[in-house]
Amino acid sequence: MFLSGGQFARERLYCQIENAPPWFARQKGYSVENFTILLKKYADFIVRVGVNPQPGQTLIINCPLEGAPLARLCVRSAYEAGARDVQVNWSDDAVARARMELGSEEALTDNKPWQLRRYLDYAESEGGVCVLHIHADDPEVYAGLDGAKISRVNAAQRRFMAPWREYTMNDRVQWSIAALPSVPWAKKVFPELDADAAMEALWKLIFDVCRVTGGDPVNEWQAHMERLSTLRIK
Repeated sequence: MFLSGGQFARERLYCQIENAPPWFARQKGYSVENFTILLKKYADFIVRVGVNPQPGQTLIINCPLEGAPLARLCVRSAYEAGARDVQVNWSDDAVARARMELGSEEALTDNKPWQLRRYLDYAESEGGVCVLHIHADDPEVYAGLDGAKISRVNAAQRRFMAPWREYTMNDRVQWSIAALPSVPWAKKVFPELDADAAMEALWKLIFDVCRVTGGDPVNEWQAHMERLSTLRIK
């Protein structure tokens, strides 16, 4: 057993990543056990410090399929923090590319009221809502496709979701974005390394920057923010 914002048996943690891709569960520079512990710390950090769900709130997590092991840990961390409910919306770059390439512009911009209301209803309900975006974007996901079509579809989506953006951009709900390494992103950052080594290097960079590697990132970041708050008061 170990304690990091909640007690977890090692067997439970292994179970949560056993179906992950090899690069996720078995990084070259990490034992499976050590990587799992670091991933749990990272999940606690992005939930407790990043989006910070309050007791009674609903947390919505938007996550790519390859981030499922991390999302599962975030779900547990949010419930331990007192979230009323946690919901996960899954995405997939291959599906997104196929839709953009093969779908008609009319279909891609045919947004339905419920797609907006599902966010607004939670924001307007007792307890409220917060949102965590886990990003593992491929910078080249739409490479070679019609750029003008992509721009028009994205612009239509922004217009449609404008009422929700009023909440997020004016800090009427908590929201946070967390990074998840992907092979295309890792190769962009570390082009001199092969895919596995680039993924390992990017994971290490994220863990180090977020103070996950050497200690208790939740308490360390909370203490850091308290110090910044004290400096602002002075």
